[in-house]
Amino acid sequence: ELEAALDEANTRCHSMQLEFAQFQQDVQELQAQYAKVSEVHQRVLWEYLPAHDPSMTNIPSISYSVEESVRTIGKYSIQATIGEGQYASVFACCVRPDDEPSFTPSPPLAVKVIEKAKLLDVLALQRIQMEIAALSDPLLRHPSVLFLRDVIHTPKYMYLVTDRGGKDLFEYFGAHENGISEATASHLMFKIVDAIRHLHTHGYCHRDLKPENILFAPESASVKIVDFGLCSRVARGRKTLLSDFCGSPGFFAPEILLAEAYDGFKADVWSLGCILLEVLYISVLSSNHEL
Repeated sequence: ELEAALDEANTRCHSMQLEFAQFQQDVQELQAQYAKVSEVHQRVLWEYLPAHDPSMTNIPSISYSVEESVRTIGKYSIQATIGEGQYASVFACCVRPDDEPSFTPSPPLAVKVIEKAKLLDVLALQRIQMEIAALSDPLLRHPSVLFLRDVIHTPKYMYLVTDRGGKDLFEYFGAHENGISEATASHLMFKIVDAIRHLHTHGYCHRDLKPENILFAPESASVKIVDFGLCSRVARGRKTLLSDFCGSPGFFAPEILLAEAYDGFKADVWSLGCILLEVLYISVLSSNHEL
């Protein structure tokens, strides 16, 4: 009786081993199928659409010859990490010195490294397209708007090379728990409003204004508006309303939260008011601390 039970247990164990081996094989086959589908999907997203969709013309063709490593991309040397996001990281960078005696060091630069495999839909691609289109538009050249210097597209990554700004306001405020001076607060808001006025004059609404998307370098007093992935260009003078949900909690307008059609320019003004409240609050902290 014991031997029969042991034989049955061995048979079941062997059967389970066979089932597990089959399961592993099935998983491997599914992984291989997924890899093939993913590869086709990436080719459609990053090669076919930019080449055939007129709205994607700012996505450059893939370069297979550019020099690329952990610390190098083309003529640029990648340095310390500045920030990290959901699908991209930002690094300090500079133009690599060459052998020419006339070489002039480049100004401080930053490179946004977008990991293409993490972008899985057309909407994400459209946001990159919009950011490149806006930042490369000569009409948007302004001291307080980030300047796009170069775009490099490789098989696995997209690199956006820009001027380097300071810390974002969220980080800056966090480092000044005792507040900032009224003069600094006034300067900040003047620069921010002036930049947004410039955007609106040329038909662009940002749609994601918040402290994290505003860089401030106190040593040079420079302000930079960044992250134009959600921006939209709307013809001025027309009653063009937008409907897609954009922005960040605490900074988007009520009509966006209510899923109503909205005016993108007015939505930016609402966001500016929210930013102003934060700037005033941090300025009041400074006044109370002095008292």
